Amino acid sequence: MVVKRRTGSTEFDRGDDATMPQLDEQMADKLAPPLYTPDSSSVGQDVSERSRNFFSWGRSRKGSEDSHSLPSWTASNPQTPSDDERGMRRSLVFTTKKRKSTFSFALMAFCVVGLSLYSNARSTLRIALAEVSELVEFSEKLTHQMQSAERDVRRLERELTALDAMERQREDMEEEKKVLDQASAYANPKLVKEMTAIQRKLKYSANRAEKLKEQVQEISKRDSILKYGDGVKHVEVELIFPGHLDGPSTFVVEMAPLDLMPHSVFTFLEMASSGLLNGCSFILNALHVIKAAPLPYDGSPPNDKAQDFLDRGLESVAFREYSAEYPHRRYTVGFAADGSPSFYINTEDNTEIHVGDPCFAKIVSGFDTIKRLESSPTRNGIWFEHRIGIKRATVLN
Repeated sequence: MVVKRRTGSTEFDRGDDATMPQLDEQMADKLAPPLYTPDSSSVGQDVSERSRNFFSWGRSRKGSEDSHSLPSWTASNPQTPSDDERGMRRSLVFTTKKRKSTFSFALMAFCVVGLSLYSNARSTLRIALAEVSELVEFSEKLTHQMQSAERDVRRLERELTALDAMERQREDMEEEKKVLDQASAYANPKLVKEMTAIQRKLKYSANRAEKLKEQVQEISKRDSILKYGDGVKHVEVELIFPGHLDGPSTFVVEMAPLDLMPHSVFTFLEMASSGLLNGCSFILNALHVIKAAPLPYDGSPPNDKAQDFLDRGLESVAFREYSAEYPHRRYTVGFAADGSPSFYINTEDNTEIHVGDPCFAKIVSGFDTIKRLESSPTRNGIWFEHRIGIKRATVLN
């Protein structure tokens, strides 16, 4: 393999490695300046001439890539840096600057991330403190309500205890009076005859009362069929919740069969069709019932609403109609035992508790509205904080 190398104006043919030393010696002899011993008169000229030859030779060697070339010459000043040294210094400066910029960027990124985490931590802590404050406030409110409820329960217990004592005293007095009456009756035959006569009158009155009840039921059944038709009747009730918030507000009740509860059914249908129930309100949720009363929910005088019931002769039912075939199961509707036009919704099975009270209807749709009624806030677990109004009660065809 033959390689031509050009140095200055001289070309050499490079053969095998054995001839390389000879070629290098020829090139050195060719390019090196002649050596001579200057005399004292021409030292300055010779030095200047030799410097020019050295620099000319260095320029002719610039750019050569041969590993066997002669060593580079520098200027006569040994402290002057060469091109390679200047390039190395520039590389070191660039590398240092690059490392400094990378370190600065990493430090800035670390600061940004740390600031972001600190801001998030402060925000989370602020939210947590707010939630803790709300929980503490709710706990204090709940504690206050529990204390108030406990006071009410204790007061009710005292009242019940007093009532029980009074009832026992009354029973004792009646028993004592009965014994005395019996003793007096046996001692006086005339009194025995009078008591017997009174018992017959009471029995006759009871039979007459039963016949009157049957007559009232027959009249109520007849009037109901004439006015509202035969078959099962339905009444739709629309409510108004506090704040007029959106949500379920309507439920439908189905009347009991007329053969079982004719008087109670007819009375409720008359209340609904005449508009007397419009403007009334549900007032309490306690003892497994939700009770409605003729009390206006809009704050108007209650006497006016009560007078409206009285003017139409619907201030109460004529008697406490009851059928064991239509008991107070869950989500049935009954009239209050006090004889007022108030009615209530059974939220549990109250068959045994409300024996004897009129039960005249059951809820067939709108159970989500009833659930909303049940979950409405109350005071002391009894009275609704705000009355829930009956906007409209409509008898459906």
